[in-house]
Amino acid sequence: MTISSPDERPVGDFLGAVELTDRYQLVAGNKIFFQTNPDDVYLLGHVISPGGKIRKNSQEERIENKVAPLSPEFLSEGKYKSWT
Repeated sequence: MTISSPDERPVGDFLGAVELTDRYQLVAGNKIFFQTNPDDVYLLGHVISPGGKIRKNSQEERIENKVAPLSPEFLSEGKYKSWT
């Protein structure tokens, strides 16, 4: 599941969706990533440019631009807006 916003938002604005989804289908904590980038967005093996152009990226580019998952400690703090 991918959640995005046209506006820059804090991570807590999106984690309520994870909580809501987890009620119905287990969400693996090591698969929760948060990315802000005023330039290209790297998503599921693709690069999305600000103008909407999409292209596949190379393995080297994926490794170079990989974002670390959110830490379990951050997720357990519960500092987010509920989506219920």
